[in-house]
Amino acid sequence: MATKARLTAEDLWQMPDDGVPRELVNGEIIEMPLPAPPHGRLVSLISYYLVDHVKEHGGGEVVAGDVRLILNLSYDPERVRGADVAFISTERLPGGKLPEKFLPGAPDLVVEVLSPSNTSIEIQQRFAIFSKPGRALSGSSRIRPGAPLSIERTERRACCEKTMSWTERTCSRA
Repeated sequence: MATKARLTAEDLWQMPDDGVPRELVNGEIIEMPLPAPPHGRLVSLISYYLVDHVKEHGGGEVVAGDVRLILNLSYDPERVRGADVAFISTERLPGGKLPEKFLPGAPDLVVEVLSPSNTSIEIQQRFAIFSKPGRALSGSSRIRPGAPLSIERTERRACCEKTMSWTERTCSRA
């Protein structure tokens, strides 16, 4: 009986870019669904506020759009997952800059925008991986379009509360 070869992060990297998001789980490539426009809009809005904060205060890099992270799990050392939005502190960036291929380890902050198709189990599994003991993760957030979003800028004590819904074209103050 033949066994399936376990694929690596490098195998995933070498795949042609055909626009289909892929992750690597237990040595197998998993194709992910493309996000819907409301999902992308919310990812953009969250990224905008985080980038604005980092521009003003420094400290790292904000990335968005299912950026690939290699999560060195004991049972799956080359697990590659995508994050909707992530912040990585400068200290944790290899050589102080973003790598060309994959970000190593869990970021300091992960924001995952939930889609209506996400099951409870999928959500729990994704966040369990990002928040394993020993990871540098200092915060995570699960946001579903249509739910209130609160982003606090601690240095200024200013809070920007926005309410977003699937049908709104612009955000309105809560």
